[in-house]
Amino acid sequence: MTIPDLAYQGIYPGPNRPALVLDYSTVFTLNVTDTVDDVPYVAQNQLTVTVVAEPLPPLITSFTGSIDSSATPWQIELAWTAENAKYCILSTEPSNNAPPNGTFEGPLVPPQSVYTLIAVNEQGQQSPPSTLSLGWALAGAWPGSSSNLIDLAFSSDGSRLYVANNNQVAVFAPTDNVNSPLTNTGLAISTDLIYTSVAVSKDGLLYVASASFDSNGNQTAAQIQVFDASALSQIGSGVSLASTANVINMAVWTGSEGSYLFAADTINSNMPVFTITGSSRDPLQAFGSPYGFATLMGVRTSPDGTQIYVLTGFTIDSYQPTGNATSQLQYVASYPLGDQVQRGFGVAPGRNYPAAQYDNQSQVTVFDTGSMAIGSPSASIGGQVGGIAIAPDGSRVYVGMFGSVNNGIIRARSCPAGSAAELRCRRPMQRSAPPASLRDAKLGRPRISKKVRN
Repeated sequence: MTIPDLAYQGIYPGPNRPALVLDYSTVFTLNVTDTVDDVPYVAQNQLTVTVVAEPLPPLITSFTGSIDSSATPWQIELAWTAENAKYCILSTEPSNNAPPNGTFEGPLVPPQSVYTLIAVNEQGQQSPPSTLSLGWALAGAWPGSSSNLIDLAFSSDGSRLYVANNNQVAVFAPTDNVNSPLTNTGLAISTDLIYTSVAVSKDGLLYVASASFDSNGNQTAAQIQVFDASALSQIGSGVSLASTANVINMAVWTGSEGSYLFAADTINSNMPVFTITGSSRDPLQAFGSPYGFATLMGVRTSPDGTQIYVLTGFTIDSYQPTGNATSQLQYVASYPLGDQVQRGFGVAPGRNYPAAQYDNQSQVTVFDTGSMAIGSPSASIGGQVGGIAIAPDGSRVYVGMFGSVNNGIIRARSCPAGSAAELRCRRPMQRSAPPASLRDAKLGRPRISKKVRN
């Protein structure tokens, strides 16, 4: 297009005229002609205007995942596609650039409760994150045989689940079969004592709290005994507690200051602390006076093993063991748990997530110990929860019920994380049939009652 007869000075397009709209890069040429003393002159200048297209924003068009629970350990499989992207950033490997269209497969690690994907284009623009959330759902149930108290503890390798109840400490082996989640090993500790709680250390020792009663049903003594966790043979003579003590659960802690056993005595609202000596004669020794609390409903070791978590009902309070017998714990922080009274909790060792607690309405909720925040109730089990434990691999939460024939397993599975993103389990979650081998596991709430023998 040629525009003739322009003035010596000017603006094009002229004032009050719309600017030019270019669809592509364009070369503008200005030709100037004039005649001076009958001599014609011609001058020319050119200007190139380059049109740079506005970059299209990166867009994640698909982000899906599945959990393969048939593998050992469980595997998480992710797949995604993105448009206008040079690469993607996946939260499982944030330092490595993933392809715009790709997959990821790796062990399911419960601390990774949310998987996030971000697409990045050539200009460095990032898409809004797309997320997949890992949640919990009821996976199975089995019957108990009475309404007695219960405490649950796993061996460090997850091969055994120790169940303390009125009559005995029974030993079970977890299975991958939802319809038969536990098998009875045939091993048990059974005497005239009332067994109230159990804890297991990494070195293969089993700590068992129990109480004694007279013929009138009055509690006369309480003690903690130490056993070999494999053979269930007793080591040493154990230690005595206050005669009224009701230890509902215990926690083992090891650090540079030494190894200690913390016992939650809810009746007296204090926590006796014992040094783990390693001696076959006296494996436990009292370490100062019991540490007092205004309210005490449970104790666990933090997932990384560095702190002690104390459940007060409405908070989880973290403490640092000091190694000082006159003041065994140093308060660190308190974390709220919502409006419902939380009556017990479990923690998976060696992981930032999950912890799980249950309230007075039998709602089981995941507590993310990375962010120290409580989530929404993950599962509701009819009846009153009496004990809880998490498998060491973090894949299952075992919940014992009081006053109910059913005791639930809550296992890791997916939950929706938005309209276009969700994880789906490969195997359906279903209600399980009761295995007969669990008839000896009498599950219930953390209160001591007299054992009646036929």
